[in-house]
Amino acid sequence: MDGELVVINFHSGLYYSSVGVGTIIWQLMDAGHSPGAIAATIADEMRVALEGVEADVDGFIDQLLTAGLIEAAERSVQPLGVDVAFSYAPPTLTAFDDLEKSFALDPPLQA
Repeated sequence: MDGELVVINFHSGLYYSSVGVGTIIWQLMDAGHSPGAIAATIADEMRVALEGVEADVDGFIDQLLTAGLIEAAERSVQPLGVDVAFSYAPPTLTAFDDLEKSFALDPPLQA
């Protein structure tokens, strides 16, 4: 989906959505960038204060970890351009459970 991040946790059956800055954080994480480098890139590209962005990036990554959507890993960093066609707003992660039973098929959800 254009400009939207959708991630499915097949263990819990929940799926999550994020738009805007959340998609940029995901892309930069996927390219191997550290939280500090992600915050610096976003602050620079969107011309906002680094301190607030650092807290937002850390908070969003904590949400992803808590939801079981990511795990800590060491990777080499891949260059990635950032497309900022919107104004800065703190990233949000929204959980949806309407398809929970459909997604959590292997292994089945534990009741």
